[in-house]
Amino acid sequence: MTNLTSPTTKFLDELELIMKTAYEEFFFQGSEQEAVEVGERLTKRTRSQMVRGMSPETVQRVTKMLGQRAKIGSFLKNVTEEISPLDDLAMLITYAILPDRDEARRHASRIFYRAGDQFIAAKDKKSAAISFTNSALCTLELFYPTKDELWSAHKTLSTTREWRQKGSVDSAYNNFQLSLATKKLVDMGEISPSPEIFQEILRGFDRAHQLFHKHDHAFDVGTYHRNIVETLTTWLNWQRSIAERDLANSIPELAPLHNQWPAASNQQLVSTLRVNPSVLGFDQTPAWVPQQSTILSQSIDQIPHFDDRLDAARNFAYSHPDATDELELGINRLRGILAPLRGQPPLPFDELDAIWATKDYETYVSRGLQELSISATAKETSHRYGQALSRIREAILSVRLAWPEERLHGLLRRYPEELRFAACELGRLQQWEDAFHLLELTRGLIASNSASLMHSGERTSAPEDEFMWIHLTHSPTGTYAICAQSGRYFGAEFPQLSGSILAPLFSGFHPPGLLSPGGSRETRRDSVVRISAVLIPVVEWILNQKSKTVVLHPGGYFQAFPIWSVGPMPGAIERGDIFLFQVPSQSLSATKSNPTAPGKNSLSVQEAATVAYQNPLPLAEEECSWIVESAPPSLASSLETATPGSILQAGRDNDFVHFAGHSSSHYDPLQSALHTYAGPLTVEKILSSPAKAQLIVLGSCESGLPQNFQLQDEYLSVQSAFWYSGVSYVAGTHWSVGDRAAAEFATAFYGMLFDKIFEDDLPVSHAIYLSWVKAVGTLRESFTDHLDWAAFSLVGNPIDGLSN
Repeated sequence: MTNLTSPTTKFLDELELIMKTAYEEFFFQGSEQEAVEVGERLTKRTRSQMVRGMSPETVQRVTKMLGQRAKIGSFLKNVTEEISPLDDLAMLITYAILPDRDEARRHASRIFYRAGDQFIAAKDKKSAAISFTNSALCTLELFYPTKDELWSAHKTLSTTREWRQKGSVDSAYNNFQLSLATKKLVDMGEISPSPEIFQEILRGFDRAHQLFHKHDHAFDVGTYHRNIVETLTTWLNWQRSIAERDLANSIPELAPLHNQWPAASNQQLVSTLRVNPSVLGFDQTPAWVPQQSTILSQSIDQIPHFDDRLDAARNFAYSHPDATDELELGINRLRGILAPLRGQPPLPFDELDAIWATKDYETYVSRGLQELSISATAKETSHRYGQALSRIREAILSVRLAWPEERLHGLLRRYPEELRFAACELGRLQQWEDAFHLLELTRGLIASNSASLMHSGERTSAPEDEFMWIHLTHSPTGTYAICAQSGRYFGAEFPQLSGSILAPLFSGFHPPGLLSPGGSRETRRDSVVRISAVLIPVVEWILNQKSKTVVLHPGGYFQAFPIWSVGPMPGAIERGDIFLFQVPSQSLSATKSNPTAPGKNSLSVQEAATVAYQNPLPLAEEECSWIVESAPPSLASSLETATPGSILQAGRDNDFVHFAGHSSSHYDPLQSALHTYAGPLTVEKILSSPAKAQLIVLGSCESGLPQNFQLQDEYLSVQSAFWYSGVSYVAGTHWSVGDRAAAEFATAFYGMLFDKIFEDDLPVSHAIYLSWVKAVGTLRESFTDHLDWAAFSLVGNPIDGLSN
């Protein structure tokens, strides 16, 4: 993973240097009274310029004056005046619009804490309490704090509360932030939710608000209402889960379903029946399933003064010009939850526009994805909706240019479905260019460790080649082919293939879907047939585009299925009417070059046919021996018993690697693995070990199956993990394959490969692709079952010149 200094870190380090330099270079000659007057002028000038949304240039200018203020404090031997500019520097950082908001908040928190320590050393406990409280507040303002950070803030606020004068404005601030820390710990699951804890949080906010009012203190009332609304939202969601659980457990009709699927709770069954009944074999949601409106009504009844508090927040937001956009977004989010009972609220375009105007891109992505996902099935078509979606793409690009990888990984892990749905919505609006680039900016980045663009200067651009690059993905509104070719963008919508149709095909219980646990070969065959049938219009559309070379980027459920095997596509591939390739994205493909000739002229065959606790594979042993014996004399070939270390080493030291044995796909794709004589070789280990092989063939079950439950749209399997780690081409399987089918694939593949490279002198990449086509064609002749011949897919870059 890259470990480069982000623009935000660089800017913050420069600020501290500016302040230090200003302190050291500022020489004052004059009387003590003159120094006091200079200090007062500097304090007035700096604080008058400290407003939210400050430009970096203004921040630097004010920071220089803060250094001079500190020097005046030193001249006067006034420790408080010498330390207070450090507090102001921290506050200045929180007011600035910087690329990485959380990084800036963490930096400010550390400075506040440093100032607090200095105040303690100066025996100024009152000022120290203010600094420590502000340090904790910076933590509470983080988008994504860790649990340790929240507990640290909670501890700090609990300590400083004892230093405050009871009933004072300072104590009100302290208690307000302590209630907020408690609420965030509930959100994170660190404190168990209960009516008592929610009432305690709300009382803390109320008491602080009353104290501010009593002292006629200019506290931001909008902040009070925003935290009330957010607490109501958390409480309502928890109360809903309780109500739904209790109602589900009282439904006698669920007993047969629960007996069939004991791993699913009654609550999960009810939720599935409401959202997508076909997954459980129902044509529609049964009448005995509780309505969302009923659940919401019962939940609201358990929250004292729910409507009074919500109405007060709404009245403030709509009647006060200084109400924050965050408050209005929070109200809108809560109203969205209440929609089944009270109707869908309008989308908050004005509030999103205001955030966009501040260039706070992280907030825009976070809030925009949450708010706009509400419309994933609402068929919104307005210009402002399309503009808001397009801005998400622009915001993602901005943060990729400014953030380090670990920060981007967190963002991508939090919103996988929302990002995919946003791209699909752009497709539905026929904003194909924005849709294509949003997917390019968000797919496969965690697996490839290529999330950050901050030092590359890269930006999204149209591929200029003749290849047709297709992101094929889906949302609640349909399936979308989102394409780029020769500098233009286009696509197609297939509304008949919405998520509600695809979900039972891939993860249904009755009948079982392709990815459903415990499915027999017969049930898998049935699901493959059903999936193939519904995908025929998609494949026909692709073929009708008349593009010679097609590069698929499967997303969502489509990552788990060989699209190329549907309808007329395999015949077109075998005839050479179309050349079909698969990679996670065009931009990731662009980082790789296609091999032309063997480098070390070496082949490593890794055999794991008789691993303990796995079914023996006698044909796999024969397959390994045949490959080594059939290799040309000029190809240095070796046969090894497979271990995790031997496979990874083979990927570094050889042109070609073949693995024969067992593998398995896992719900957590990082735990998908090859099974070897020395234990599993997981995806996680593969991704951390760079490889240089031109080809790896994995003739093992599910080696190419991304299950799409975690790390969605990372297109992550054992097969793709080797590609991400540096291998040019990787063959793998989408599902379980028989020993004989795997052996026949290997025989046909290597027979062609050796001939094309060492007899016909074809470029390696050409030979690999043609060998895959030949091997699949051979299996189609030998096996009539789709499960046997369609399992074997190839991941790797498209190739020029195949027509010749």
